[in-house]
Amino acid sequence: SARVSSGPWLSLSCSVEIGTVLADRDPVTHKNRCPKLELVRLAIPRRVYTDDHLEYVKEAIVRIAKDKESISGLEFTYEPELLRHFRARFKKVDASSAASTVSL
Repeated sequence: SARVSSGPWLSLSCSVEIGTVLADRDPVTHKNRCPKLELVRLAIPRRVYTDDHLEYVKEAIVRIAKDKESISGLEFTYEPELLRHFRARFKKVDASSAASTVSL
């Protein structure tokens, strides 16, 4: 099957996590810093998407929020010293085990 490798639809995938990963680790304790909010910034180019496209994205986010308890967490498989929020790699963990290991 053909693989799509370019197009304006790929621009929507440009997102940045603004939360625990960006906050990095405490330099003394090396524990993850846990900000009050876990956010994701979506970079959406102007003049590429219609209102219908963004309505679809909104509906998807609402569905995810309603089903958030069934979504598994992530843990680091690779954590670079610099710019970890751009270069880190993760693996899925079971939602129930992730909830039991989170410490704020």
